[in-house]
Amino acid sequence: YSKEILGKDLTMISEMYRRHGHLASRVEPLLNQFPDDTAFVDVMLAIVEGRQTVVGSITPQGNQQFSPQEILLRFDLKPGNPLEETVLENDIDELLARYERIGYPFSQCNVENLATRLGDEADTLDIVLNIEEGEQVTIDEIRVEGNKETHPSVVVRETRIGSGEVFNPTKVDA
Repeated sequence: YSKEILGKDLTMISEMYRRHGHLASRVEPLLNQFPDDTAFVDVMLAIVEGRQTVVGSITPQGNQQFSPQEILLRFDLKPGNPLEETVLENDIDELLARYERIGYPFSQCNVENLATRLGDEADTLDIVLNIEEGEQVTIDEIRVEGNKETHPSVVVRETRIGSGEVFNPTKVDA
């Protein structure tokens, strides 16, 4: 028996319930004392699932470059699904990456509001996302420094990035 392993197992079980939308679930061991005369331990757990919470709606606000439909079409988290925080975080990260690719590298997206509605079988959670697109960034100048062998214009030409072009990090990384 190891308290550390039991603690990790309890966390893993709790996370499994959370991934299935049981946001208020609790998992606790019932036995804290062990008999001295045995080499075996029975571990009993009290599991309180709580009500399941599913996504009711996702509403983006503040977006100009993409329509709400374009944003939500690419989201993995859909209405009716259990709320998985990591899926929502990944969806937001991918949205911000899309903004970067069209020249908005300083865009931000935050969960502005979560509203729970009680239901008969499950509760629903309405999510409002606040999107701040920021300013579009363009490349004004390309400087080549420290180069001795190749003419700077050749280096600039090979980058395939031009002055006045919209910033695209995938082009810069290539």
